[in-house]
Amino acid sequence: MDDHYILEMTSICKSFPGVRALDNVDFKVKRGETHCLIGANGAGKSTLIKVLSGAYSKDSGQVIFDGKEMEHYNTIDSRNAGIAIIYQELSLVNCLSIAENIFLNEYQSKLVSWKDMQDRAKKICGKFNIDLDVTQPVSSLSIGQKQLVEIMKSLSIGAKMIVMDEPSATLSSEEFNVLLQIISNLKKEGITIVYISHRLDELYQVGDRITIMRDGQTVGTEEIASITMDQLVEKMIGHKIETERIVNQNVDYQSEPVLKLENAQSDKVGPINIDVHKGEVYGLYGLVGSGRTEVLRMIYGVDRLNSGTLSYKSDKFMPRDPHDAIAHGLGLVPENRKEQGLVQILPVWENSVLASLKELALSTAIFKNSQSKRHPAPPYAVI
Repeated sequence: MDDHYILEMTSICKSFPGVRALDNVDFKVKRGETHCLIGANGAGKSTLIKVLSGAYSKDSGQVIFDGKEMEHYNTIDSRNAGIAIIYQELSLVNCLSIAENIFLNEYQSKLVSWKDMQDRAKKICGKFNIDLDVTQPVSSLSIGQKQLVEIMKSLSIGAKMIVMDEPSATLSSEEFNVLLQIISNLKKEGITIVYISHRLDELYQVGDRITIMRDGQTVGTEEIASITMDQLVEKMIGHKIETERIVNQNVDYQSEPVLKLENAQSDKVGPINIDVHKGEVYGLYGLVGSGRTEVLRMIYGVDRLNSGTLSYKSDKFMPRDPHDAIAHGLGLVPENRKEQGLVQILPVWENSVLASLKELALSTAIFKNSQSKRHPAPPYAVI
């Protein structure tokens, strides 16, 4: 045990059926630092953090936090020890106020003093220069402001260490600057930060040290100032980077585009000019808030096309709504899968056919009709 470190995870192993997710992982975090944790998808970052939080039990290894060994612990034990996890999927109740969300776990069996709750929330806001009205509902906040509410939830339990999982993934540049300032203020208060991100450039703005994971193992821990971005990527993927321009020979860029936007404009974005050819993978890139999502919403009929033209397969096309876009053969995988793309209480197979219920209903009716002519109706429903 070393008092220099607030967290020491040593030789951590965790396996699932057929998969060794963590293989003797070592992860040590100094007090008061911002320690970045990176790795490709499947490297083991999330599993390691879930072991730390108590959501997963480790198969073997040792976890020491703030000088005390943690064994046979759960999420409540981890929280009580002073470990706060802010996941990429925020854990907020939209219909409740900011103050109610911050102290939601404190009033499970107590009488609530609304004034006391709001005063405590205001005190946290004031201490960290967070400009929010604690009485407003969370549903009215931007993604960046919701991140701040999650941070305040962590502060309300007296967190000694806050783990931030992809906190900048949905933030605009202005909101990211606010996050940087909040992290700086947290460090001044002696709070340790573990920062997980795929955006390597921002690690140099945020971090003091960095741990790289690959294939369920820790590759190494380095001072941010002593390692280049190319070296980081090489450690993440296990080989040197080779840049190569690949041209898709199957795309005829002289042919008529399959999708064409000419000065297309909605209430939220535009004018936009885009040509997408058959067989092409077309990239649409920009900062959060630049209008990427809004362009796709306009093409898909979620947002109304106000001016300009949109052509699909050489025909002028003005989608009135998503149903119209689907009828023309367009599909959209939305940015917010959880709220806009899936019905989470339904099984996978039902979600997979949601966009084709009309065809499914028709084929079911035909099947039922053909069966009824040959056999009496079965004592169950055909779905």
